[in-house]
Amino acid sequence: MSMEENIELDFSDISTDPNISRRSFLKTIGGGIVILFCIGDETLLEARRGGRSLPSDFNAFLRIDADGKVSCFTGKIEMGQGIITSMSTRIFGPPLRQAGAEARRVLIELAAEQLQVPSDRLSVDNGVVFDKNQKDKNVTYAALAKGNRITRRATGQVPVKDPSQFKVMGREFLHQDAMDKVTGKAKYTGDLRLPGMLYASILRPPSHGATLKSVDTSPAEQVEGATVVREGDLIAVLHKNPDQAHDALSRIKAEFDIPTSNVDDKTIFEHLLANSGNGNVVARGGDLQAGEKEAEDVVEQTYYDGYVAHAAMETHTALAQMEGDKITVWASTQSPFGIRDQVSRTLGIASENVHVITPPVGGGFGGKASGQQAIEAA
Repeated sequence: MSMEENIELDFSDISTDPNISRRSFLKTIGGGIVILFCIGDETLLEARRGGRSLPSDFNAFLRIDADGKVSCFTGKIEMGQGIITSMSTRIFGPPLRQAGAEARRVLIELAAEQLQVPSDRLSVDNGVVFDKNQKDKNVTYAALAKGNRITRRATGQVPVKDPSQFKVMGREFLHQDAMDKVTGKAKYTGDLRLPGMLYASILRPPSHGATLKSVDTSPAEQVEGATVVREGDLIAVLHKNPDQAHDALSRIKAEFDIPTSNVDDKTIFEHLLANSGNGNVVARGGDLQAGEKEAEDVVEQTYYDGYVAHAAMETHTALAQMEGDKITVWASTQSPFGIRDQVSRTLGIASENVHVITPPVGGGFGGKASGQQAIEAA
């Protein structure tokens, strides 16, 4: 294997700093063989639909450690129903398989050098590369990775396994987190606690379009341990106990200008259609007029459905911790990269200084994809 195909990295042991950026994290993940590859959320889908090129940066990578352990780091999230039933498998699976194939190729090339055997005579099984003609002539992943502090970008040119060769994929497996979830051991965002953490209870307008006319926060300020924060129309009460934060908020005397609304159960559909916007065209093709002429029957009808709100079992929750000019956010979200960008814009800090961690997400159904979270500030 030509060393020009790889990039020498000065790795040290894996970092536990929660504020580290992706690039900094890559530099501190320890020795081993690293395969870099791209996998985006909506970005990847939009790029495929629009024919645009994918981002050159990576947000996931596979590593074969010096002890033979294989790890995969990714920005995808698990939101309760099991990754096997979500789009993550269909979208993330192909690049992950490609990264695995690239890693296997690197190992075979390294083994060919070490064993002095042509690479086409080598095979891989259970963490061992061996000579198909002389199986006792072999070397383990750990032995190959040890001291080889190299990284290589996935080329997409290495063939992946045929499904007939699968040993794990296609089989039934129990969820590894099932016991933790049914016993309550699993920690969701709302279960996390940090030293000095405060709960934020936010004053919200009574309706869409309502504006704040006047406010008296002094009763809330008299609650022991409570801190009132105000920036423009944003008013929040902070307290170390959530119940007392809510109690203090309830004492605030606020008056709003509430616009008159003519929306009711009879006019709601007209309102939704009038405010729906233009939408986005994902794909266009065919000829409707030509299709109508060729159709034997043409049926036109309008259907209405009742208003449906997302109601995941886990509430919208986020925990934020500031340290200098860096912030770590633990969020119940389907879009960790969207959260990162939103926090970066709102606080005016570089996106690489925003680290988003997604604990198990207790359902989302699209309702946790917008990035609007309730923040618990530490």
